[in-house]
Amino acid sequence: VGSPDSTDCSLRWYIDGSALDPTWPQLTACGYAIVVTTKRGELIAWGSGVPPDTVDNSAAAEAWALLHTVLPCSDLPRITSDGASLITTARGEYSKAADASNPLARIWCGVAAALDGRLEKLVNSGALIWMPAHKSMSAIGEAMKSNDTPITTVNWRANRLADFLARKAAAA
Repeated sequence: VGSPDSTDCSLRWYIDGSALDPTWPQLTACGYAIVVTTKRGELIAWGSGVPPDTVDNSAAAEAWALLHTVLPCSDLPRITSDGASLITTARGEYSKAADASNPLARIWCGVAAALDGRLEKLVNSGALIWMPAHKSMSAIGEAMKSNDTPITTVNWRANRLADFLARKAAAA
C-alpha cells in the first residue's frame, strides 16, 4: 500500500524476512516485508512478497528485503532490521559477501551494485541499524539498537508489522 518517495532521505524503512518450516527444505516457504514510516513515525507504505526459490531461509529472505529496499532508492535509505547477519555481512569485505561459497552471494552482489560496490557504506554511514527481535512492549525505551539508541514505540510497532507481513507472505 502506498508508494513512498524513494528520494526522501527522511523516511525510515523497516525490513524483515521469514521462513516457515526451515528444517524441512522441501517444505520451506519464505516471505519478506518492507514497512516505511516518516521521521515522525507515520506509517506511509508497506508491502510484502515471496522471493525466488533460491531464497530458502529467514536470513536470505531478510537480505532479499534489504536488496529491494536499496534498489529503488536514489540515496542510501535509513533501514532498521532485526537480522544481525545483515550488519555482520555489510561490515565485512565485499569479496566475502560475493564469494561463490556464500549462499547469499547473488543477493549481496545486487546490494553491492546498488551501493557502487561499497557494502560497508551501509554500516559506516549508520544507514543500516539492527534492533533486537521479538521483544515485548517492555523493551520500548529499554532495549538498545546497534546505534546505541533505545527502541522507540515506532521502531517496535514497525518491526512487528514487518514481521507479521513477512510471515503472512511466507504462509501464502
